[in-house]
Amino acid sequence: MKIGVLSNPVSRRNITKLGKFREFINQHDDVVHRELTDFGALKSVLNDFAAAGIELLVINAGDGTVSAVLTEIFELGENSSHPKLAILPGGTSNTIAADVGLRGNRVASLRRLFSVVGRGEVEQHCVSRPLIRVEYDPARRAVCGMFFGTAAICDAITLRRQLFPQRWIPDPLAGALTLGYVLSGVLFSRSQLLRGHAIAIDLDAVSEPETRLSLVMVTTLHQIFLGSSPFWGDGEGRLKYTSIRSPADGLVRHAYRILYGRDKERLPNAIYRSAAVDQIQLRMTGPFNLDGEFLQPAPDTPVTLTSPSTAQFVQC
Repeated sequence: MKIGVLSNPVSRRNITKLGKFREFINQHDDVVHRELTDFGALKSVLNDFAAAGIELLVINAGDGTVSAVLTEIFELGENSSHPKLAILPGGTSNTIAADVGLRGNRVASLRRLFSVVGRGEVEQHCVSRPLIRVEYDPARRAVCGMFFGTAAICDAITLRRQLFPQRWIPDPLAGALTLGYVLSGVLFSRSQLLRGHAIAIDLDAVSEPETRLSLVMVTTLHQIFLGSSPFWGDGEGRLKYTSIRSPADGLVRHAYRILYGRDKERLPNAIYRSAAVDQIQLRMTGPFNLDGEFLQPAPDTPVTLTSPSTAQFVQC
């Protein structure tokens, strides 16, 4: 199995910790390593990997780069066959890597991966995940990713970046402290993050009237922020959807249950909504976030989420 490695040298962890990674890769002449210094060259780099017959693509970067690669391969790619993917946590949040990626030290992870490939055991270590396809602007291409959020999700990401710009603070800690800050603000009625945004939503073509929603999130991952899984809706759909209406009464009291509890169905369904569907349309004016990247819908254009593709990830 031919292996290619794509690194983003300016992603958070790679800025200071790429040296040993390069040294290890350079010891393996049969592995093709490319560093993406210009995002405009991503398509060309992936075409080079395809021409070289790369069957396993290792992505050493953050969620935004992983999303961009997924878009190029599954939305814009000209090849009918797609490489298996192995994700190394080289970015800031690394939400995708936490669910379907390689764990621990990146050099040690690569060593384990190469050993698995050498033993011909890759198929035994594969997991499949559907992808989210997002259409949001007729003048722009659709994008692919694995975690979509709007309303308070966008506000919280912006707040975290403002509160903890320091690169030395571990992102899980920064995220946990930001969550605590938000919940304390709700408790003492001084937070504006959950004020609500006017959004109308269709779930599998069933329309719901516009209402004020504090939070909307959609994923195909099994776990997201700090290992949580705030999804509990019934259904066979590939997209896991959760929304919280504004005002989010009882949010502090229900926070642990939403994130980690096993009895989420006991949440007040007039405020807390979750479902598993195959298509979601949102009519909104504000931005959304897909795997760490902010995007703005075109005026009078619904944001449409579907899941036509599935990727295979190697974990070991």
